[in-house]
Amino acid sequence: MNPYLFIVGCPRSGTTLLQRLLDCHAQLAITPETHWIPRWFHDHQGKGITSDGRVSKKLLRKLSGHPRFAELGVTPRREHFRVKGAGRVSYAQFVSSLFDLYGEQQHKPLVGDKTPGYAREVSTLHEL
Repeated sequence: MNPYLFIVGCPRSGTTLLQRLLDCHAQLAITPETHWIPRWFHDHQGKGITSDGRVSKKLLRKLSGHPRFAELGVTPRREHFRVKGAGRVSYAQFVSSLFDLYGEQQHKPLVGDKTPGYAREVSTLHEL
């Protein structure tokens, strides 16, 4: 399982430089800033996430309108919404699959995210 690295920090603290250095590594791809991962987990009502944390196709419609999602340049497939025999995937599984898609697209096995504002969301990211 991909451990997913998150670069967090204060503005103007060097996180972009760190992102660029790490992204040069042959094994690690760092996504553009996402901003939506913990926010949508906390405030999921009406965003395509059920009360038990499962995703629906409505989530993709909502995400496709988010400018930061478009920067990822990934297109989730049907299997990212369903697990065979188990129904809909959890939000955590969905986000993981997006990171995996980004890694595949970049031809790198490990993926990370650089969003400095996530410094306040480390516990949520860990939970996901």
